[in-house]
Amino acid sequence: NKFYFSLFAYFCTIKSTSIHYRMTELKEKIIRQAKQMFWDYGLKRVGIDDICTELHISKKTFYTVFKTKNELIEEILKSVRIEKKQMEEIADNDNIIEYLISKTNTFRNKPRRDDEKFFQIHFDMKKYYSELFDKHCRLIKEDSEVNTLSILNMGIAQGLFRQDMDLTLTKKLISEIFSNMLEYSNTNKIPFIHMMDFCMDTMFRIVCNSKGLEYYNSINNKQ
Repeated sequence: NKFYFSLFAYFCTIKSTSIHYRMTELKEKIIRQAKQMFWDYGLKRVGIDDICTELHISKKTFYTVFKTKNELIEEILKSVRIEKKQMEEIADNDNIIEYLISKTNTFRNKPRRDDEKFFQIHFDMKKYYSELFDKHCRLIKEDSEVNTLSILNMGIAQGLFRQDMDLTLTKKLISEIFSNMLEYSNTNKIPFIHMMDFCMDTMFRIVCNSKGLEYYNSINNKQ
């Protein structure tokens, strides 16, 4: 009897694991498809029916994973934050000034059409999904402060940033600047990349010591 009970428990575990795997796989497929469609057509224009049609699944299947479109969007925003964290990971041997400039250059090299789509999604989120938008912005800001503090400490350790900074105030100031950059550039009709260049330059002039500023200027002069 013990043998059959153990065998039954074993097969139940396998079945449960298999179902969990399939559900996870389906969830990831829905998220990938929805992200692409939201990017291509906008948040407001894409509905659950459209996503199900593209994936060849029923709405009933969709609702086994996500109860509402809002829940789907919240999960997508979570994945965006995770991807952002991974992109911002810094190797211990990275020169912090070169690292930050390379991140700016990544934005600079993006097609202008991508900026327009990004702006549209940003403002659709703010207009139609304000609660999700506010929560996302708050969590991004929290992550940004943690990342900024790590950057400041690395710059100090490399002898490129000032040691006399108030780190708590500086991280909040820098996080505030970059959190509001998109909104400010759009409201004041300033090209986003110009706004980013200005913010990055301001940040370096706040945090760099004389050695860091000299190094920053030398890289700037080559570009």
